Amino acid sequence: IANLGGVFQNDDAIFNASDKILSISIAGDWKAKLVKPLPSSRFENKPKNIFSKEAKDAINLPDVSAWRTVKVPGDWEKYGGEWAESDGEAVFRKTIEIPKEWNGNDLELSLGTIDDFDDTFWNGEQIGSIDSGDGWNKKRIYLVPASMVRPGRNEISVRVFDHFGGGGFTGRVHELYIEPRIKGAVGFYHMDYRKDFDYGDDPYRYYRW
Repeated sequence: IANLGGVFQNDDAIFNASDKILSISIAGDWKAKLVKPLPSSRFENKPKNIFSKEAKDAINLPDVSAWRTVKVPGDWEKYGGEWAESDGEAVFRKTIEIPKEWNGNDLELSLGTIDDFDDTFWNGEQIGSIDSGDGWNKKRIYLVPASMVRPGRNEISVRVFDHFGGGGFTGRVHELYIEPRIKGAVGFYHMDYRKDFDYGDDPYRYYRW
């Protein structure tokens, strides 16, 4: 493909190594609060997904330093304490630094899978949601419009509602990232393409020729 003039989004990282930031991992430490804990339910008695006033207030709270620090991704029942064996509603928050080179670009925010439902916000503005059906097995990839992108500190807020079983961010570490959507770039086609290698993915993972 390259011999025919094809270009790929990761070409710069491979052929023109520089300090340019191509992607930012958002896995790791997040602030979190269980705003509406509910007792673990049986499948046939699952609570309804209701967006509470407490969750809306938590999304816009200026200071969350007193909230618990948790590792994302991870099943929230493993956090222990009031999170253990709880269903219900929680809010997760993370502050990230957006490089000035990304200004003017749409961004792709990937959160992996979330169990069960989510409402996702960027600086307090909603950018995506899955609020019904089999939300637990759907990957969240949301667009942050260029008009909402500003260099420096930005806040990601995710309201999560778990109505049965485990809850929280249940994807893999490499599925949690944010990166610019480069206009005209050719995307990699394989659904399992990974972005956590230094120089892009290893094609030998797919086919040894």
